[in-house]
Amino acid sequence: LWSDITGFVGSAKDIAVGLIEGDPAAQSRAMIIWNDFGIILVILLVFRVFLTLSGWARSGFTPGMRELGIRVERVGGGIPTWSQAVGRFVLQPLLFIATLGFSGFWMLWDPDSRALHDKLLGTKLVRMVRTWEKTKTERRFE
Repeated sequence: LWSDITGFVGSAKDIAVGLIEGDPAAQSRAMIIWNDFGIILVILLVFRVFLTLSGWARSGFTPGMRELGIRVERVGGGIPTWSQAVGRFVLQPLLFIATLGFSGFWMLWDPDSRALHDKLLGTKLVRMVRTWEKTKTERRFE
């Protein structure tokens, strides 16, 4: 781990020096490092998009949401459609930025406790009852 951290700091230093100095070799080294960093970011973004959208559209939750015991549902009940999942994925950060964070706090005043993007897309977050939260009788009949 320490070598990864120092390697990243060293790479960041090489990028900065390469871009500031007029040395073509340093600039070339900086661009190679920047390309590698960009490829890693694209891979991570694709992985996040896949996990989030497939989780919301198939089961209503991502692995993290499952651990927290929450899931996304349509207002009428049921798992969100793919278009709702994509809309939620895109609208959530855009509305947050456009409203300077107000869209995230909208749920505090909303009677249904739904955020602004959930209102627009017809979705809501609901609490799941996890297996270890059920009584012995409820678990016996699963």
